[in-house]
Amino acid sequence: MKAMTIGISPYYNYPGTLEKWNTNNTEYASNHGGSLITRAIMKEFNADYVNDFSDIATLKNKYDTCIMALATHVHEARDVSMYVKLLKKLNMKVVIVSLGVSDYLNNNQLNIKIHSSIKALLNLAQESSNWIGVRGPYTAHILSKNGFKNVVPIGCPTVFWNMKPEIVINTKKEYNNPLVVYQENIAKDGFELIKQFNLLGQDFKDEVIFTDNLQNDISLRDFQRSFYQNLENPQEVLQYITSKGIFQKNFDEWFETIKKHDFIFGPRLHGVIASLIQGIPAVLTTRDLRTKELAEFFNIPSIEHGLLDNTQFNDIVMLANFQKFELTYQQRYKNYLS
Repeated sequence: MKAMTIGISPYYNYPGTLEKWNTNNTEYASNHGGSLITRAIMKEFNADYVNDFSDIATLKNKYDTCIMALATHVHEARDVSMYVKLLKKLNMKVVIVSLGVSDYLNNNQLNIKIHSSIKALLNLAQESSNWIGVRGPYTAHILSKNGFKNVVPIGCPTVFWNMKPEIVINTKKEYNNPLVVYQENIAKDGFELIKQFNLLGQDFKDEVIFTDNLQNDISLRDFQRSFYQNLENPQEVLQYITSKGIFQKNFDEWFETIKKHDFIFGPRLHGVIASLIQGIPAVLTTRDLRTKELAEFFNIPSIEHGLLDNTQFNDIVMLANFQKFELTYQQRYKNYLS
């Protein structure tokens, strides 16, 4: 028998309108980081991605385990009822990995409630596999407060992409081709720092600003434009994105763009991870508990967004010591395999 994985697509597939995306944002891969998670599961567990559930009997005959990656699903409003119903029909072993807290939480918000459908999904996993895999101790704490046991901090499968016991980051004395893995908040918190480098967009919110692809998606376009118009220097930021912004709709091209640079930094968690698993030095700019959790769990070099105003690129480079990360990876990898 074999494993299947469901949920976020391994291919970027934003459906074209914000309204449609809102109907089921757990399925659409509107962020290359989400696709990286699914691809990691497929690679590491030899799992098939399945999104056609019209023949439940055939799926039950072919697969005995369903692995589901839950990203920022420790959330009061994230509804996964459709997956709960599906998993009950499939009636197979359910494994949950990569579960983390929602965006923009801070350390003072660890007592949040979880949507009832998330609880139902986690109960299915506990009943069938006896454990729930989460990204780190903050998520584990929240689940414990919500009554869950056997919660195991394992990090994120993406970090173990190469399935090797060691990882080596290729540092250099000088970096000639840095890249910013961009998310809009760094334009607000650290524009002076980033405006000498190429910017790589990663999700649909970047796509509508970096390209002309989604100009008929009025709701998304207006929502994103309002963010930039509220910056102190909106025209300067938008002009810089026009000249230095890169957006790749194809996952492989996004991954390859990172590979072509020799130093990566920015707030995109999985942009940084995509760099590290290719041996490229990277520093994460942490903007919330979600990003801070994995940075701490793996000892990924990082700096908080609140410090970026007074930070130069050389300061970022000085943070890029990977000895702790490489040693931590070795231990986390052993735990992951067990």
